[in-house]
Amino acid sequence: MLALLVLAAAAAPASALAARVSYAAVPLACVLLPWWSLRRSGESWGAVGVSTETAAAGAFTGLAASVVLLVPYFLAFALWFGMPAWPWIAASKARAWAAMALHQFAAVALPEEVFFRGFLQSRLNRALGRPWRILGAPAGWGLPVTAVVFTAFHLVQGIHLWTAGIIAPALVFGWLRERSDSVTAPAVFHALSNIALFTLQGGYA
Repeated sequence: MLALLVLAAAAAPASALAARVSYAAVPLACVLLPWWSLRRSGESWGAVGVSTETAAAGAFTGLAASVVLLVPYFLAFALWFGMPAWPWIAASKARAWAAMALHQFAAVALPEEVFFRGFLQSRLNRALGRPWRILGAPAGWGLPVTAVVFTAFHLVQGIHLWTAGIIAPALVFGWLRERSDSVTAPAVFHALSNIALFTLQGGYA
């Protein structure tokens, strides 16, 4: 269903309204599908890693992972490709940058993590178990399978080298979910990854 929504958005470039509706439906579906399933099974959001009790610790874990992994990565990115031609958050760009950052967290990272790492990975873990330990986190086939599905979800939007490479951060997202028992950790890391990339590319003008 999610892939079909993305295809619908990509297939209707002539209609700005249709594209906006389609793209708005994707994050909405990412939240409504887990909600519908949880309601049917009588479970709470905590079953898929959405809980106020783990949110703060999860956010800290996501921030720590961002410092350890994103800072060196994007320093290398900037050295290789060069910095943007304008200051990252110049006064004239501040509103556009803030809108981009908010969009990446609220409409991209958070709903995608709720669905993929929260709902899908949790359901796969329930079915397949978590017999491994990876750097202190319990894990099973649900982690790599979810990463592959997540990558395929993005490849529907267009087959490019960078979209195929999404498998790498997707595995990190999955590990953060298992390590923190919260979708907050992968959501923070996911959002900061996207925000940093668009900032360095100047993709918020």
